[in-house]
Amino acid sequence: MLERFLKLKDEIRTILLRFPKSPRILTASEIQEAQEVITLLKPIEAASKEICGDHYITASKIIPIVNMLHQKVLDLNFETQAGQCLKKAFDREMARRFGKINDVHLLAIATLMDPR
Repeated sequence: MLERFLKLKDEIRTILLRFPKSPRILTASEIQEAQEVITLLKPIEAASKEICGDHYITASKIIPIVNMLHQKVLDLNFETQAGQCLKKAFDREMARRFGKINDVHLLAIATLMDPR
């Protein structure tokens, strides 16, 4: 939905300018923040699609997906303070939820044994 809004922002701006009591238009910095949110959410969407694409998730995919997702988000550079705060919050939550995932021996063995 946010992607679609940003794609149609010029058309939305034109329509809003026609009506004096319309909601205020997003500023350039707010649009940049929205674009950074989308940039951060893209790797999460890809990981979700990978997990949900199968009828069931196999244990062998958990460690690679978590590590890849974490690395992709760490590689992102944001200019706005909101984007940087969102990235820090994401990193903090990844560490809290998946920080010791590499220490789970059954997942590590499943990852090594999977021929994919």
